[in-house]
Amino acid sequence: FKSYCNSKSISLFRIKTGAWLVGKFPNPEYVAGALSADIDLFDGLCKISYSQSFEKGTNCNGTEVVTANAAQEDEAADLRNKLIQSIAPNSRYNFPVTSTVNVKYALVPDRVFDVAENQGDGTIKNRTFKLMITRSLEVKNASGTWVALTLNSRVNNLGEYQYFTKPPISNVVTTQVALPTAPALNTNNGNSIMSANGAFHATTIVSPVPPPPPPNYPNPIPDPVNNLVANNDYRFIVTATLKEFIGNAWSSALTRTGLAVIETKTFLFRTGAMQMVQANSITPIAK
Repeated sequence: FKSYCNSKSISLFRIKTGAWLVGKFPNPEYVAGALSADIDLFDGLCKISYSQSFEKGTNCNGTEVVTANAAQEDEAADLRNKLIQSIAPNSRYNFPVTSTVNVKYALVPDRVFDVAENQGDGTIKNRTFKLMITRSLEVKNASGTWVALTLNSRVNNLGEYQYFTKPPISNVVTTQVALPTAPALNTNNGNSIMSANGAFHATTIVSPVPPPPPPNYPNPIPDPVNNLVANNDYRFIVTATLKEFIGNAWSSALTRTGLAVIETKTFLFRTGAMQMVQANSITPIAK
């Protein structure tokens, strides 16, 4: 008996795949990659090849972060004369008595932040800073002396610090009124009694009525209102100082040349028109 059937193996399919991916973060962000595949069905009866690449973001082809010959940096010096950006409004005369003095700083006061400073020799130095503010508002009295006022502050939506004074607290005179005595009285519920001397005795605990909501609820709190006096001269002084955390203590930040990073601005204004000054008569000198 002769077999006419010969055994033969057939590969149903072969699949080859490959992929690569590269990413760079965080600034700028960049992702690129590719995916490829080869599919062979029934020993070459059907062949399929697939290749797809993608790229997203901005590729950064910069130099090394630190090199031995990189320029030496001075982060403290870069902030000199830039700590106080603006004072508004800048009206010298006819300053509104209800307007606040708004100051814009380059940094958020009292917020600690770190910076990396290239030392120029291939090393990086981490420095810790914060901005400290002192400010004052003074009014000139009749004798020409500057008198300090109590100053309050608030931050608006633009990041400006608004400085203003509050009105003086008025004296409230209270008068005690004696209540007349009354005979003993029983309440309807029988749980409380008023004695003849006017004292009220309760045998039950009554929860107090909650206070009413504020008048502006649920509206947001309005901008603060200043309380200046018309036809007066005022002087606003603000000083911004850059501090550095060195040796577990805050010290004045210094540049590489030893200069302190501090800035002071004085704003003089008057809540009235410019005063006219009469010039003194000049007597000619006889020759």
